[in-house]
Amino acid sequence: LYVGKPGPHGLTFRLQDSRFQAYEHAGAVLRSTGESRYQFVHGVEVAPDPSVRPRYSVTWRWFRLDFLAWHRASVSLRQRWPINFAATCLANGLKWSLVEAFLRRWQQSGEVTLFRGRNDACGPQLSPGQIDQVWWTCETKVPDAELVQWCAAICQEATQAGPRPWGGLDRRILPLLEVWTRTMPDPDAEPGSKRRRRSRDTPEPTVDSDQAELLASMGLPVDFSKRRRNA
Repeated sequence: LYVGKPGPHGLTFRLQDSRFQAYEHAGAVLRSTGESRYQFVHGVEVAPDPSVRPRYSVTWRWFRLDFLAWHRASVSLRQRWPINFAATCLANGLKWSLVEAFLRRWQQSGEVTLFRGRNDACGPQLSPGQIDQVWWTCETKVPDAELVQWCAAICQEATQAGPRPWGGLDRRILPLLEVWTRTMPDPDAEPGSKRRRRSRDTPEPTVDSDQAELLASMGLPVDFSKRRRNA
């Protein structure tokens, strides 16, 4: 970060009537986590005279592994993954309207049901026709009992999540995103075969090698994979 004049100006966090300004100085590194990331709206206020108080910043963002996996997924996996997710959610008592809101493509116009904007939008971003196909398949699909049990507590968390905080991330998104990650089919398994899944008792594997492979497949710098995923 470079600012022409140090002080509490520039990056501002707002939540209803609360307002906090970060103290900025040249060379500062700012990291947003917890409530400041998911509940507060943040932005940079326009300086009265930018030439007097210039501000330059660089933002780092990390890709989630499920996003990278979806990007390079085969047609078959892209068909099975949303069905796995929807069947698991429905079997755990989530309403179809919530499942659909997570799966469908976010649009700037229209009623806000889950994603407030493009910064919130995640999941597969399916078209209406693809959503219909998922629904029709789920009507006759028998969900994976082990997968349903594995995701039961997280689905319950999404069900019990409170209302959307003012201007913040809908509290149902993070549990749904976790279910989405857990329901990814094995890319090497043929449709109808038993899904190989890491045991819940097995420690989380290091993501570095997987991330390097995914980044390389997208033509992105593999050096970024040396950092562990935190988002």
